[in-house]
This record gives sequence, C-alpha cells and structure tokens, in this order.
Amino acid sequence: MVPPGGTPHIADRADPPDSRTMPVFRGPRRARERRTSRIPGAAGVPAPARALLGALPGLAAVAALFLCANGVQRAADA
Repeated sequence: MVPPGGTPHIADRADPPDSRTMPVFRGPRRARERRTSRIPGAAGVPAPARALLGALPGLAAVAALFLCANGVQRAADA
C-alpha cells in the first residue's frame, strides 16, 4: 500500500530482519594501568586525609545551610 503522494519503491521493499547485531569496534581487553596522580604532592598524603579533603566542600555546604536555617529561626522568634 502506498500513501497518497508517497513513493512506491519504499512501500515495495521488504523489511530487514531484526537478527543483526550492532558491531562493536574495540581492541582486546588488557590489564588496566595505574594512572599517576594529577595533584602534585598527593602521593605522600594518606588516604584518610585525602578522603577528608574530598568531603570538605560538602561539609562546608551543610554547615552553611545549618547556620542560615538557625539565623532564620532566630529572626522569626525576635
């Protein structure tokens, strides 16, 4: 069946089978190489200290939210 104004050569073609798979272009798997640190001098810092430094921005945001909420509560009480 051809829609009005359609092209008949598209309607006459058979649908391709769905059994084809998508090709994956990658090389063979190798062992991962350990990357060097991008932060100079970070190799000498112990892991717990690095974790604490990584969590510092989140802790600062929580402290700021607490201080702001506490200030709003005090302003509402006054």
